[in-house]
Amino acid sequence: MTTLMAETKTAHFTPTILCVDDEEKVLSVLRRVLTPLNVRIEAFSEAARALEYVRANTVSVVISDMRMPSMSGAEFLAETFRLQPNAYRMLITGFSDLPSTVSAVNDGRIQRYLSKPWNNDALLAAVKEGLSYHELIEANYRLQTEIKRKNETLEQEVSLRTKQLRKALRTLQAEYHRSEEAFKGTINVLTNAVSVNPIADGHLHQNVSELAATLALKMELPDDQVERIRLAGQLINLGLLGVDPEILKKSHARLTVQEKNELKKHPQIAELILSPARHFDELAQILGSQNEAFNGAGYPHGLVGDVIPLGSRIVTVARDFWRFAGQSDDDFSLAYKKAVHQLKQGMGIHYDPDIVACLCELDLEEIKRFDEREHALTPNDLEPGMVLLDDLYNAAGLLLLAKDYVLTDEAISKLRDYQEVDGDVLFIRAEKTPECGATLNNTE
Repeated sequence: MTTLMAETKTAHFTPTILCVDDEEKVLSVLRRVLTPLNVRIEAFSEAARALEYVRANTVSVVISDMRMPSMSGAEFLAETFRLQPNAYRMLITGFSDLPSTVSAVNDGRIQRYLSKPWNNDALLAAVKEGLSYHELIEANYRLQTEIKRKNETLEQEVSLRTKQLRKALRTLQAEYHRSEEAFKGTINVLTNAVSVNPIADGHLHQNVSELAATLALKMELPDDQVERIRLAGQLINLGLLGVDPEILKKSHARLTVQEKNELKKHPQIAELILSPARHFDELAQILGSQNEAFNGAGYPHGLVGDVIPLGSRIVTVARDFWRFAGQSDDDFSLAYKKAVHQLKQGMGIHYDPDIVACLCELDLEEIKRFDEREHALTPNDLEPGMVLLDDLYNAAGLLLLAKDYVLTDEAISKLRDYQEVDGDVLFIRAEKTPECGATLNNTE
């Protein structure tokens, strides 16, 4: 364990940042990046020793790696949450660790997720948010202690201060919930948790997500709503995590009545998975209503027409379009026509007529399969400093790197090794930043 006091400790409380990683090189980089924050930095290469420190000292922010020899980051953060629930918890890990990170989300209650290699400015911003969050929590605790010492003549003043503090805390928490970086990071983790299931169609959620977003844009919905609909499309099969795998292996025709009823529950299972996080309420509502029918004959609640959430109606049309298209062995233009024909037959019954009509207005080129991207780069074309224009998936539909990721020599090397060893063809769309040269045009 190494200790570093960044700058001189003032007479006031100096917050502590706890860094845990089994690589001393990573700990050294974290210390260097965090030094300007005027905080106490405690760095441990062993999770067990870090927990000893947590038991004896107040910690403001915890930064943990996922893969460690004696204890995983998920286990460490879960125990940290039990010991100090007010500490702000951050997970930093490589893209190959993403599927196992779901347990850190559920058990460790992480509040921020960053991929290795991280952007230093993003890391500093996240840590500053964590310090502010912890200070507000601790300030609230100190205020409550002070209230107990106040006499009755000061109750009105204390009450006002408490309300002001609680309002500030609610405002800050709302800002954290609206943080797209943390929000999308969690969505990507959950998407990978579904994609690693060998029975699931890893590309279905990608195609549904993009088509649903295209329809939402065509309908001129607000940008934030379009993004939520896109993310809901990524998670359409989230509830399958709670379904017996033996049921998923069978064709629908071979399922018993009991098994069919069990399979029907997957939208509600998705709602339950997302329910602990209030900022996922809209996504949970969309996923939970994806099997409602426009005429009221759907399930689980038999909602009718516009009572069904708009996001659910859009995702349902996008989902069934790709399911119908995927059942055909024809070329895509013919499969597209057959899928549209089936959707038209369900207009007013299963599907919102306006959304089906909107889909019919799309050009064939506006609906693309993720495995048919043209003019994409290969790992050998990449250069350090390039920025990804799209999420990068492997052939199984597993997210490797997220959109806007800044490529490094190490990341490019890993992608080249991955393609050579696994034989997957990676479809990469990236561009050069001003720092690394002229913009690369690969979309023409």
